[in-house]
Amino acid sequence: MRLRQMLLFSALAGAAGLGACMDATGPQFNGASTAQQLKSLSGTELSGDAGFVLESPVKVQVVDGSGKGVAGETVSFAVVDGGGSVTPASAVTDSGGMATAQWTLGPVAGTNTLKVSHGSTSVTIKATGAEGRGTTILKISGGTTDSLPAGCTILAPLVVQVMDATSKPVAGAKVGFETVTGDGSFSEAEVTTGSDGMASTRWSVGYEGGANVARAVLRNATKPSVDFSARSAPAAPNGFSVLGNKIYAPASCAPTVFHGAARPSLEWWYGGDDEFADIGRQVGMLKAWGANVLRLPVSQTFWLPGNSYYTGLNGGADYSAAYKARVIDAVAKARATGLNVIIDLHATDRGDPNYADVPDIWQMPDAVRSVQFWREVATQFKGDGGVIFELYNEPHPREFQWQEGVFDEAGWSLWLNGGDIPAGPDYPGDPAKPYAYKAAGMQTLYDVVRSTGARNLVIVGGSHWGYELNGVPTHRVKGYNIAYSSHPYDWPDKQEQTWEKDFGALAATDPVIISEFGSYQCNRIGYNKAVLDYADSKGLSWVAWRFWTPPPVSATYTAAQRTADICGTSSLLLDWNGTPSASGQLVKDRLASYRVP
Repeated sequence: MRLRQMLLFSALAGAAGLGACMDATGPQFNGASTAQQLKSLSGTELSGDAGFVLESPVKVQVVDGSGKGVAGETVSFAVVDGGGSVTPASAVTDSGGMATAQWTLGPVAGTNTLKVSHGSTSVTIKATGAEGRGTTILKISGGTTDSLPAGCTILAPLVVQVMDATSKPVAGAKVGFETVTGDGSFSEAEVTTGSDGMASTRWSVGYEGGANVARAVLRNATKPSVDFSARSAPAAPNGFSVLGNKIYAPASCAPTVFHGAARPSLEWWYGGDDEFADIGRQVGMLKAWGANVLRLPVSQTFWLPGNSYYTGLNGGADYSAAYKARVIDAVAKARATGLNVIIDLHATDRGDPNYADVPDIWQMPDAVRSVQFWREVATQFKGDGGVIFELYNEPHPREFQWQEGVFDEAGWSLWLNGGDIPAGPDYPGDPAKPYAYKAAGMQTLYDVVRSTGARNLVIVGGSHWGYELNGVPTHRVKGYNIAYSSHPYDWPDKQEQTWEKDFGALAATDPVIISEFGSYQCNRIGYNKAVLDYADSKGLSWVAWRFWTPPPVSATYTAAQRTADICGTSSLLLDWNGTPSASGQLVKDRLASYRVP
């Protein structure tokens, strides 16, 4: 029995000795065995360019004790040191027991380490990353001295060439394109040079505005680079920008003209009218007519909380939260159809926090609540460049002093800078209104919008009930992304022969939008047609008043009364099924005429 134990001990000791004979490349066999080993067929000391994939893939082999390759075995690859990456992270050996992976060395010159594992065995491979391909990078073409619309792509691509130390072009070098100043973007952020050493990409300027700087960097240890520059107009994200007298769209980088209609009711009641709940379908109808913009008139009276009168009418509950949600929802539904949206501060309350009447179009916005309104609205919508801010519907400061053909310097100064609105009539001979308040000027409201970080397009209405723009050249709002609006209505002092001097002449230097127009009698539709013809002849944007229809006929509301109201309010609809009125048909046909076949 002792002899058997000694023989068993001797056999175990031999086996232990066999198992202890190992080095970093796995087990070494003194004789035939079925145990497997892993070896590198690429060697264990490699070299390449830092930041680049090795020219040849890393190749390893799993063999059995007799040196024959073993198929179907899983091999893992992992970068241990130097950064970089390896693809794939694991592979299954082929019929010859081999597996391969592409190893991209880290971006910094120096030692890189890769560990390849199979079961409990592994092999370590090192590679020295030399400075990447190429020595210098040259700027061939690209960039511009022109000022571009926001978000637009520069016509000429950015082109660079990579050279070696002997000034010969280098193929296969990596060039990265990155933003230094601004928020621009590239069609390709990393490009490999061709046989001529050239690399190129397309550059789109950003929306922040001002200087844009792009940099092309050669991906090697010293990272030589060249810069490209451009300038762009500021705009809200994916928004419109103004250059000269044109408004530019980011999608086309071409001048754009707005055509659409207003959907009223949120300016006179916090719930809107009875049909406003169906706003999603209604904006869809307007879009189907061919419009590209919806004007949404609103009121600060309902947007801002705390009015005791409307709180009482609302059963003691706050009305403003639901009103804000209604406005936000209407904007979202219009934007979902592809319509842009003009938010128009249409009616106000003289700054009275407990205003106890239907919001009205007072001479000017006020210096407290109108300011607060625009601070909140601009903050809410500044992330969407398709939302446009119309600061005040129809300014008419010192209207009681207005005389045709007489320039009112004091009125235009009040329009721009704000000031005291005295109690008195709106028109000469009108009953005096016993209300005085402090007005905010157009410059103040514009500055409030920009103070929130909003770069959206801003529309500024003229004087004389938002009609005259002849005082703008000497009382211009200072800033960017500004258009001016006019409201020609069928009054004796607002006929076609005066349009050019009253507002049209400004279109030579500034974008002009007719953000309302209309007539008041069924037999005066020709006035509306003349407005559209004039706008088209000068390339002006226009927004019709109004995509709406009165309530249906009832025991107390006759068909004749309803027809008169449709004409008297310039309503574009006969019903909420989208049947156009006479003026609506005119607008619908005009919108259809703009469609590209």
